[in-house]
Amino acid sequence: MILASCSKNDEQSPEPEKKPEPDKEIPSPEAKKLQSDIVGKWEFKGVSIKGNNSVNTNSIGFIKFYADSVYAIFDGNGDFFSGRYEAKNGSTITLQNVGMLNDLVLTKDQANFKVTNASTNKINIISSNKIVQGAVSNLTQSLCRVWKEVNETGYTSLIGATRAIYDDKGNIIRRYTIDNITQELTTSNTYRTINYAKNVAETTENGYWEWHPTKPNIYLQWRNRKKDYDSNSTNINQVSIDVLNKDVFKLSVDDLKLKMSYVPAN
Repeated sequence: MILASCSKNDEQSPEPEKKPEPDKEIPSPEAKKLQSDIVGKWEFKGVSIKGNNSVNTNSIGFIKFYADSVYAIFDGNGDFFSGRYEAKNGSTITLQNVGMLNDLVLTKDQANFKVTNASTNKINIISSNKIVQGAVSNLTQSLCRVWKEVNETGYTSLIGATRAIYDDKGNIIRRYTIDNITQELTTSNTYRTINYAKNVAETTENGYWEWHPTKPNIYLQWRNRKKDYDSNSTNINQVSIDVLNKDVFKLSVDDLKLKMSYVPAN
């Protein structure tokens, strides 16, 4: 994406070689139902997935299950996790890069469950409430449009940078120079960034975004570099909205400042 692309080593990395998949287990009817019913955003308090005992008991976090079998956790300690999820039965879900969610009791508005961190063996007992998607706010509507990066003094920009296209084995096919970058955020909490060279879309990056649970005018945005959502996919940006109006979007990430302009629909 535009933000994470500002890292030092950000050439389009090759996808890993595809390996034959083992025969997949056929999910039970209970697992299929849970895979569907759990979709949504669930908010909780005072949880540290890594097991930080000093976490504030009133700190707010969330776990979001997307319909494409991807989940995201932003816990009360500010730690972020993402990967694929799979319901195994009516009360157990595997969480890639974290471990296991089990003993789930699910109602329309509430989900009570345990999350076991496989790397620390920490078990969190979590009570969460479902966040119901209401009317889209004016701020979200203003943000969720197509924006074009502006190459202007005083702002970070990748316009003019050289990037490489690789084949599946990691060999460079060719290089290109970025002359335009667009990013579109959607009200369904996804985004797409496209790098162009000579009006041709060279690379496309897809990811997710969510409003910060407690800080106004800040949203969380993350991508995955590899299709298997491995541990390298859990880098997250906290994006501060400095200026947002009908024509201009100025934002900050750490010490980087970017500027984008609205791209009207054809």
